[in-house]
Amino acid sequence: MAGAREHVVMRRLGHADVQTTLNLYGWVTEDAELKALANWKSFTANWRGLEESSA
Repeated sequence: MAGAREHVVMRRLGHADVQTTLNLYGWVTEDAELKALANWKSFTANWRGLEESSA
């Protein structure tokens, strides 16, 4: 169900409230965000001007 909207996952799992789904499985989203950030930092590592603008 990767990439599915929260309310779709909620219904599929039989939860009465989307907050239940988020409380139980929200960490999955956090891990995906961290992975995406790491990939982005790797992707942009050699871009010119990044070191200059962060100073």
